[in-house]
Amino acid sequence: MTDRIPREEVVKWLDRLDKKLSSVEPTGVAGEKALRNAEAYRDDSKHWLKQENLFLAFEACVYSWAIVETAENLGALV
Repeated sequence: MTDRIPREEVVKWLDRLDKKLSSVEPTGVAGEKALRNAEAYRDDSKHWLKQENLFLAFEACVYSWAIVETAENLGALV
């Protein structure tokens, strides 16, 4: 089975995620935990990208985005 997610798409969203993660600040302990988790998923995404598993790379990137957006909505990241 071939990946249906183009490598360029994964790289594009990882670049955007890197910029987003460098621009947010935690507002407390919950924000610090959320940021660490988001960074861990981002790192996982980069690992899977190196392994050429584009599906898992994209999935980990999406999880990271979800953590960041949720934490922002809850005020844990600004």
